Amino acid sequence: MEIRSFGVGERMGECERALRKQTQGKAGGRLILLPIPTTGDNIYITGTSAEISDVLPLIEKDGALVGYALPPILRAEAERVGAKVYDAALDDVGESLREEEL
Repeated sequence: MEIRSFGVGERMGECERALRKQTQGKAGGRLILLPIPTTGDNIYITGTSAEISDVLPLIEKDGALVGYALPPILRAEAERVGAKVYDAALDDVGESLREEEL
């Protein structure tokens, strides 16, 4: 499984390291890891010069999109292509990606 992360900092790096460890050797689509919060203006990804629209073509079937307060356009594209979505801002167990799903 490929992991593509946006954002910088110690927390982001630690999340990426933990995900790489959990997904090592596992097949699957691309996992896209976005910062907390994902965006403050619905244009740019927090702490980067990347735009939300830059993420859209990276979302793929059997992949996953992980973030906090995901903009509706990202969620809609993930659902359209068949990617799993985990939005940490939602308090719904049904929205969570479990380790066995990665």
